[in-house]
Amino acid sequence: MKEARREVRTPYQTDLAFVHYGDRSGKRHFCTTVDISDSGIGIISDSFLRFGQFVEFTRMHDGGMVANAVVQWSMPLGDRFRVGLFLF
Repeated sequence: MKEARREVRTPYQTDLAFVHYGDRSGKRHFCTTVDISDSGIGIISDSFLRFGQFVEFTRMHDGGMVANAVVQWSMPLGDRFRVGLFLF
């Protein structure tokens, strides 16, 4: 069965950090990007992210904000998680 996508995904691999909205501790979690489109990004993370959760991606070197996103889906991938996020 063919997937119906509105946008083309482009492979893109880099390391990013993110923080969970509402987490006052500011704890940074880390991930590796898999692919990107005009409105979304796919990542692999050690941290579980639930559907509807908001995250803020930050630069690894100085913690500066890069983008905001909301989790669209998440599934286990071995001892990690494959996650699809909508960027806004």
